[in-house]
Amino acid sequence: MSSGRRLRAGIIGLGGIAQSPAPKATHPALGTGMPYSHASAYSFLSAEVQLVGVCDVVTEQHEVFKKNWASTWPDMRYYHDAREMLAKESLDIVSVCTPDHLHREAVVAACEAGVPAVLCEKPLATNLEDVDAMIQAAARSGTHLSVEHTRRWRPHWYLARQMVRDGAIGELVYVQETMTGPGNAMLFRNACHGVDLINFFAEGEPLWVWAELDPDFDGYGRVYKGVSGRDRNLDPGANIYISYNNGVRGLHIGFQKGVRDLSVLLTGTQGKLEITDSTLTHIQQPDHENPFASPQTFVSRSIALPHTTNGGIPGAIAELIECVRTGTPPEISPAREAAKTVVIMVGALESHDRGGVKVNLVSFAKEVS
Repeated sequence: MSSGRRLRAGIIGLGGIAQSPAPKATHPALGTGMPYSHASAYSFLSAEVQLVGVCDVVTEQHEVFKKNWASTWPDMRYYHDAREMLAKESLDIVSVCTPDHLHREAVVAACEAGVPAVLCEKPLATNLEDVDAMIQAAARSGTHLSVEHTRRWRPHWYLARQMVRDGAIGELVYVQETMTGPGNAMLFRNACHGVDLINFFAEGEPLWVWAELDPDFDGYGRVYKGVSGRDRNLDPGANIYISYNNGVRGLHIGFQKGVRDLSVLLTGTQGKLEITDSTLTHIQQPDHENPFASPQTFVSRSIALPHTTNGGIPGAIAELIECVRTGTPPEISPAREAAKTVVIMVGALESHDRGGVKVNLVSFAKEVS
C-alpha cells in the first residue's frame, strides 16, 4: 500500500457492524481474530487511517462506542448530525452503517461534502430510486463508492473466482448458492450477500428473474417493508432463478425454514467448485466429454485456504485507502456491482407479486446505469 499521511475516517451509524470489538484470539500472544466491524477494521489499519469522528442519532450508541473504544481513541469526537460531522472533520473515508433503508441520505451527504471515498454497508439500498441517487451523487462528486459485501474481500472466495477465470472447471455454466435458516435467509438483511456472490461469480448482466417468496409472504407486494432490517417477519426468504447475458444461470435458495447454511456450487463444462465460509473443494471429471460418464468418475480435492493480512471489512477499507491515494476506482465491490444485487432483489419481489412470472430486468438496470 502507498505511504503518505494518515487518512481521516468517520462512521455514520453505530450499530454492531459499525463498532463491535474484534473477537479474542485463542491466546493473547496471537492478537485478535480478524476484525469484522468497521471500527475494529480502522483500528487494525491505524498505521494508514485514523478514525476521528463517529455519528449516531441515539446517544446511547455513543456510550457503547466509548465503552468499547475509549482506550483506543480517547479523543474521538461524537456527533448526532452526520452533516455536521462531514462539515467539520475533513474526512477522506466515511463508513455508512445506518439501517438499510437510510443509506441514501448518508451516502449522498458524504458525496456532497466532497468525501473522496465511501464504504456503504450492504445492501446498497432497498429500492432502485435510492440506488440511482447514490450512484449519481458519487459520479457528480468523483467519490469512490464501494459496498461492503464482505466475502468479496475474503481470500478463498476471491481465489475461487480466479480459478474459474483460469479455466479450472472449464466454462462456467451454473451458479447455485444456498443461504437458508431463520434470519439468515432474510433477503435484504443477510441473503443479499448470497445474491451478490452469484453476481460475483457469474460476471454478467442479469437479464431476468423468476422468484417465489417464503409461503408466509404471499401478498407482501413489491416494496421492501423491513425498515430496521431486524424483523424476519418483515423481510422474506426467497428462491430466485437468474438469467445472465453471458449465458450463465444462477439460483439463490433462501427459505428461512431449515438449517442455517451458506454454500456455493459452481458448475462448469469440465468440473465443479464447492465453496463455504471455511472450505474450497475442486471436483473434476476426467472424462467430461463422455456424455455417459458416471458420477463415480469425479475426482475431488480440497484446496488449501489462503491466509492474508487483510480480509473482509479491513480489506474493503484497505482498497479504499489505495483508491484515495492513487485516484483509481474500487474494483472488488463497486456500487455498480452492488446495484445488480438490488435490481435482482426488487425484481424478485415483483415476480412473486405477479404470481411467479419472469421479470425482465433490463429496464431496471437502465435506471441505475
